[in-house]
Amino acid sequence: MSTHQKYRHDLLRTKPYCEYCKNRISVGQATLDHVMPRVRGGKNAKDNLVLTCKKCNSVKGDMTKERWDEVLPILRNVRYFTMSRR
Repeated sequence: MSTHQKYRHDLLRTKPYCEYCKNRISVGQATLDHVMPRVRGGKNAKDNLVLTCKKCNSVKGDMTKERWDEVLPILRNVRYFTMSRR
C-alpha cells in the first residue's frame, strides 16, 4: 500500500466525509485532493491533501481553494450535490 493510499484510509477511518460537499463517503468514492493543485505549485504533502469524494475532486480540477470556495455555493444552489447521492 502506497503512502497516499494509507493516508487516504487513515482519513476515511477518522473522518469519512468529503472536505468540500460534506457528504459521507465510502472507500470506493474516497479520493485525495491537492488543496493547492500541483500544476499551480502545490506540494504532494499531507498538509496539502484533503479527503474528498470523486465528484468534488473531478469538478474542482485545478482550481485553487479560493476559486473553489467561490464556485461551491453556486453548485449547491443548483442542487448539484444532492441529485446523484441517494
